Amino acid sequence: MHRLRVLSLILSAYVATAGSLAFPPALMAASGVLNVAGIEGLPVMPGLREKPDERVVFDTPGGRIIEAFAVGQVKTTEVSSFYQATLAQLGWRRIGELIFEREGEMLTIDFPGKAGSAGSKPSLTVRFTVRPHGPPENPRVKPKANP
Repeated sequence: MHRLRVLSLILSAYVATAGSLAFPPALMAASGVLNVAGIEGLPVMPGLREKPDERVVFDTPGGRIIEAFAVGQVKTTEVSSFYQATLAQLGWRRIGELIFEREGEMLTIDFPGKAGSAGSKPSLTVRFTVRPHGPPENPRVKPKANP
């Protein structure tokens, strides 16, 4: 019951600030806010629920590839504001509109598909994709041929 009350207060603060509030990691952990499964430091935004049956995970020699989905009755602007404000505090560095990097991995957040269907409340699907992110390749430098 205490967790629900704390989470409710966090969500109320988020809504009251039009999504501009960033949450300290300790507060999120204490409130029971969950990370997207398999991606530490990527919270599930209040108002979204993860779809675990749609998660895909690959381990490759270059690093892991994870694709996870969450759904909820939220707006793209709210999702964008939440993650842009929150992820920097969790070690992610923003490198694009909804593209972040941390420790050799790149996180992309996007919104596939259409929201809702006729006769139902609109629902937004959010896709989180993590993949290896190394230094950019220099197209002018060609690999040496083996003799």
